[in-house]
Parts: sequence; C-alpha cells; structure tokens
Amino acid sequence: MKKYIALWFAFSLAISAFAGSTRPNILFLLTDDQRPDTLTCYDETCPLPTPNIDRLAQEGVRFVNGFVTTPICAVSRASILTGRYACNINVTAFHGAGARMSAEVVRDSYNAQLRAAGYYTGQLGKLHAYGPEITKVIDVYESKHGNSAEIDGQTVHHAEAMTMLTEDFLDQVPDGKPFCLQVNYTQPHASSCPAPEDDQLLGDYSFPRHQLDNAEAAAKVPPFIRGSFLNVCYERAFNENGDHNVFARQYFEKVASADRSVGKILEMLEKRGLADNTVILFSSDHGAHFGDKHFYGKWSPYDPSLLVPFIIYDPRDGAARGTVRDEMVLSLDIAPTILDYAGVDVPKVMDGKSLVPLISSDAGGEGSTAERSETGRRSRQRSEAQQRSGKACDKARDKEGGSMEGSLLLRALPFDRAWQLYRPQ
Repeated sequence: MKKYIALWFAFSLAISAFAGSTRPNILFLLTDDQRPDTLTCYDETCPLPTPNIDRLAQEGVRFVNGFVTTPICAVSRASILTGRYACNINVTAFHGAGARMSAEVVRDSYNAQLRAAGYYTGQLGKLHAYGPEITKVIDVYESKHGNSAEIDGQTVHHAEAMTMLTEDFLDQVPDGKPFCLQVNYTQPHASSCPAPEDDQLLGDYSFPRHQLDNAEAAAKVPPFIRGSFLNVCYERAFNENGDHNVFARQYFEKVASADRSVGKILEMLEKRGLADNTVILFSSDHGAHFGDKHFYGKWSPYDPSLLVPFIIYDPRDGAARGTVRDEMVLSLDIAPTILDYAGVDVPKVMDGKSLVPLISSDAGGEGSTAERSETGRRSRQRSEAQQRSGKACDKARDKEGGSMEGSLLLRALPFDRAWQLYRPQ
C-alpha cells in the first residue's frame, strides 16, 4: 500500500510540474493617467517614440475602444483586480473604509483565484487598492508610489525600480510554477516625474493646443462639472501661467520612461527563456483630459477621461498578430481574461468578459485592419461631436458605445454626481 501511495504521490508531482510548465505566465503592465494617443502605435504623430509598447501592439492585438468603467485611480484599480463594477464591491473612495476591499470581494479577485490554482503572484508599484485582505492573496507585494525608490541600497527612478523589482520577482518564482505579475507604474501621473535621462527630451518642443481648449467649448460643459477640480487642475497644473507646454512635455517624457522599463522587462523575459510562454497585457487605470474644455485630469464622463490604451500580446501559436480591433472592451474584462488564459474558471460575480476569443488568429467579425481602425476613428468623432454640443452629461456615450449612468455617488469624485460606464447588452 505504501508503495502505491508513493507512486501516486510521484505521479501527482509530475502532473503538477507539467501543468506549471504548460500554463502561460501572465504579465500585466498598468500605467497611471495615460491617454492612448501618447503611444505611437495609437498616434504616429507622438513627439516621442514608444518602441517597446508599440512592439506589443505590432505582435499582438490593439483595441481602439478600450475604456475604464470608473475614471478614478483607486476605484478603477479595484475594479480591474476584481473584474467588477465599483458599485458591486463597495469601493468608493481613495482612503479609509471606502477604499478597502472586503475579504469576500478579494476572494474572487484574479490574484486570489490564480494563487489558489497554483500560480505564483506578484504586485509591484502603485497598486492603490487598499486594505489588508488583498495582500494576503499575493505572494510578492512591493508597494512603491513615489518618484523614486530605494532598491538594493540605491535610489532609482520609479520606472527603473519597477524593472529591478520585476527581475527580483522572476528570481523568486519557484521551479515548475507559472507566474502572474502586475507591474504598476506611476507614470505619467501628474505627481510623477520623468527619469533623469528623459527630462528635457522635449525641452524645445511646442505642443499645439487641443481643438476644444477654448472658452467656447468650456462654456458648453454642464454647470456641475464646470468650475470643478478638473478646471483647477487645468489652471494650476496643465496651463500654469498660461503655458501648457511644460506640463505636456513632461507628460510625454514620463511615458518614455515607462516605455524604457517595458523594453528592459521584455528583454529580461527573452534572456530567461520565458518570452514564448508569457502573455502580456498593457493598459492604464484611466485616461486624462489634456486641455479640452479647459480640463486636465480624469473624473469626468467624457471620452478623454475614460479611453485607455488596451493591448494584449500572446506569443503562442494560434494568437493574432498585428491586429487592431474595434469592439468596446472594458477594464472589467482584464481579470476574466487573465483567468481564462490561466485555465481558471471565472467567478460568476465578475461583471467583465474574457477577451481571449478575440485574440485568436481566426477570430472574425471585424473586417480588415484598415476598416477596423477607420471605424474606431468614426466612433471617436461621434463622441467628440457629443462633447461639443454640451449634451454629454449623465449619458456621455451614444447607444453603440454604452452609457454612463448616475447610479452611484463616489466620494472619490469631485462632483455632486458620479458615473459608471456600462457596456450595451
């Protein structure tokens, strides 16, 4: 009997090791406050190239209609982790009880589900999802929020810290175990700064103002948004002393800092022999106004606040290459997509949908790449037309693009009403 038990134990270990080697590793790269048009794969007129993030798009799938559901840091990140609307997890603030995820909510997060399924999990950088419960389901948790961090006895820029901590994490992954790592950059958030080597790269660059950066467009904004914190940020940060160039230059320089880190991490995966079995997702916690309607920041129900870069790269056979898709995808879809890639059942409480079927090389329904890109452009033009009319209020997007409903008051938002973006059924 003991002999049979020993054989069964050895067989089980062999099966476990085999499963760990065949299940893909998953790397999720998340920036802060990033607009899609800050990447050359979304806008070739960008003043600074982003070759490393572009590479993910060129070799994977880029979505032109990727949106967050609640455009505010901590709340959006909690929704990303859980695949659920903020109103369903009761996360409504930056700090305190309203920012904490309960044990019940955390149990169904993608981190908890993957760890239970045998994945080695990590969260690096600005996670911004509070409460002790979330750290209990993460094997490696390194919270770094500032412009710099102390790593191995040296002070380095935050983006470089993310590179170094990623290498440390990979060193710790147990043999035979797949991993899932989320790297959270602070760039290009207004509170962050460019890396020293990127500072002043655009020192002589002059940015054209947004076509809606004028008093006429600002006057059409609903009164409860006009004069809000978005205007304060515009006047005191983005357009300080009437000059938007300083802020805009640094914003793009910070994106370059994050892109360099991404490149180093990609090289790291290749050198370790992990690149061919590591699925990579790239996105941001929300977008940002850039002077339009005399706004800077997020929080609003308008497209610039909601629209984010959204890229998925699966290096394995059968995945699409260099594809652009026009479907409306949401930040809520990230968690179920990660679980689907890992072969883990998606909890029924998740509001998001797996995007894995759209990443297949034989996924249809979208026509040619050029047609998809043009459709996405027309969709954005429709939304801009709504914004010019001043009618984008509680329902900021048209029927095709879903709607924002004032069903939840978030204390994190500086208005007397707030929104969530719902995908049309």
